[in-house]
Amino acid sequence: MGKHALWDHYYNSWNTLVELYIYEDRLQTALREAEKMYADARRNKSNYGVGVSAYCVGGIYQTMGRFGEARKSLEESVEALSKEEDISLLLSAYNALGETLDGMGNYEELRRVAVVWQEILDRYKKEAEAKGYTPSLGGRYLYCTLAAAVAEIETKQYAKASELLEKAEQYADGRKQIARFKLLQVDRKSTR
Repeated sequence: MGKHALWDHYYNSWNTLVELYIYEDRLQTALREAEKMYADARRNKSNYGVGVSAYCVGGIYQTMGRFGEARKSLEESVEALSKEEDISLLLSAYNALGETLDGMGNYEELRRVAVVWQEILDRYKKEAEAKGYTPSLGGRYLYCTLAAAVAEIETKQYAKASELLEKAEQYADGRKQIARFKLLQVDRKSTR
């Protein structure tokens, strides 16, 4: 794939190896592999590869509880993936960045990130609908809305948080239990 400059496939395949190490709880091995992928992407001048590998590195640091390093990598991932047409991984990077900012207690920044994240979702939805597609974005909107709600709860903006939680409830309707669990987790924060 690299020989034919099929970088999206190349880095997505490599990402699978990193994820395997993460699932096997081999975080140091996963981190080394993700760092190799990052160096390779820089060497190949692959923006997508930089985005994928920075996302991997950020996710590993987040798992380790090293939020400062996770934030730096995830911000780099968001920057790189914002230049790509496919936004799937970009939205995942925003989700990981939101969770990292929550873990750091940086709620003003989380609020700012949630606004940009929402704008990207809205723009993508509008562009897809203009092409005649009906994108299924309920889950993506759910996690974005929950991140915004966390920022409002933690900064004691309870009226705004309540509005966001009502919206999140609509997005969660009919979704799998894991999505509903995340809603309940955030809702529980609001009642502390």
